[in-house]
This record gives sequence, structure tokens and C-alpha cells, in this order.
Amino acid sequence: MSRRGWTLHEMLISLGVMSGVMALAAHLASGQLRFFRNAGELAALRGQIGQASTIASSVLRGVSSAAGDITVALDSAIEVHAPIAAAFVCASTPGRVTIPEPTLGNTLASFIEGPDVGDRMSTLFEDTLGATWLTFQVAEPSVPGGVCPYFPEVASTRTLVFRELVTLPAGAALRFTRPVRLSLYRGSDSRWYLGVRDWNGESQRFNAIQPVAGPLKSYSQDSGTTGLQFWYRDGGGAVLLPPVDPTRIASITIVSRAALGQFDDSTSVTVALRNAR
Repeated sequence: MSRRGWTLHEMLISLGVMSGVMALAAHLASGQLRFFRNAGELAALRGQIGQASTIASSVLRGVSSAAGDITVALDSAIEVHAPIAAAFVCASTPGRVTIPEPTLGNTLASFIEGPDVGDRMSTLFEDTLGATWLTFQVAEPSVPGGVCPYFPEVASTRTLVFRELVTLPAGAALRFTRPVRLSLYRGSDSRWYLGVRDWNGESQRFNAIQPVAGPLKSYSQDSGTTGLQFWYRDGGGAVLLPPVDPTRIASITIVSRAALGQFDDSTSVTVALRNAR
């Protein structure tokens, strides 16, 4: 005669085995969750510091210390004249210059933003004594110009007024820059960010600071722990000690640091400046 059902001992053994299997499955699932949570935190952390270094380096890549683009060079802040446009001179009278419009297919002008009041206009002047940068200040917003006699293929132009009563030679290359300030600052949420202040031509002052990357570590005078650090080097690779002479800077290293959860990481990017001595 066959038995029906399980004995009490069999049921207890089965329950014990099932409990062990469930406990093992829960442990494995918990480990997987921890792994993916840690991976997410690490990815977010590296995204924070990577974004900070990328933004800072992109602003500094077009900067030239030889042209006087760097005005402030501190450990956690830098103020520069960042390039916004480039063009060639069509024609010029004292205090006025006509340049090509940056239209499709026109290689004689390129604008990230149009020149405005307070922007700086530079041109390289060469004579028997050598080459030097001449710098002028844009005094009025640009207006539609006339023909371009030096480049007859140009269909449309813009005319700019600048403060200095100088006539520029036709065909000269112009470079337009605008003040930008990068710095580590503490936000309203008490966390620290890479902030950017851009220039307001109407008020002739910087706009309010805006966070563009972070959060980063807080500011510290300890260069090994601070959230954002700028290192300045001369042409020989030697670190320039404060107060830094902006004209001697040949390269800038940007170090950004952040912490998230159990992770602490940093990244470093070095930018070699244009025409550095």
C-alpha cells in the first residue's frame, strides 16, 4: 500500500532547503543591487568631474597669454577674454571697421556670438621692429554695412565702431574676445560648483554667476583636496607661484575633485595656450 503525503520530517527538511535557497538568492540579489548602485554612483561622480574639466578646458583653449587674454589667475578662479569671433577687414576709417557677415560658405568671418559693446578687438600688427598685438574696445553694437571692396565676393557686411580713432589696413585679421570668469563657488544649496560669469555689455559688469558643473568638493587651501584647482606653468614647465604673472603662463592644468557615496575621484586636464612664450 503506497503512502500519501509527506511525513513531518520530510516537510521540515524541504522547508530548510527552500529557506537556504531563498536566503542565497536574496544575498545574490542584494549584492547585485549594491554593485549597480555603486556603478551608478561612480559613473555620476566621474560625469561631474569630467564635465567640470571639459567646460573649463573648452573656454581656455582659445586663450592667448601673449595677447593679454588672461586678466586674473588664482588657485580656484580664472578670468579671461574668451574668443567669440574672427573676421578679416573689408574696409576701415578712423574708429570704424567693416567686416564680412558670417554667412554660409563664407570663410572670411566666423562668429560664436556677434561682437557687442565692451568686447575687445585685436589685430596683429607687424613692422620692421617685429610683431605686436593692437587692442581696441568695441563702442557700439554692429550695424549692417556696405560693400566689401577688398573681398568683392562678400555679399553682406557689418560695421563696428570702436573707441580708438585708428584706421585698420584692409585684409587684416581681427579677433574678438569677451570677458569670462570661471571659479569654484558655494551655491544656495551649500554645495560647491564650477560657476561661470559672462560679461554684460550694457551694464559693463559680469552677470550673476551660474553653475555649469558639479557638485564638487568644497574649496580648500590644500591643493590635494580642494574641489577645483588651476595650476599655471611657464614655457619651461615650471609651476608659477602666486601672485601669478598672467603674461608668463604657457599652460594651465585644471584639476577637479568630487565625492559621492563611498567614492572619491579626481580628473586633470592640461591646456597649452596659444602663442605662449
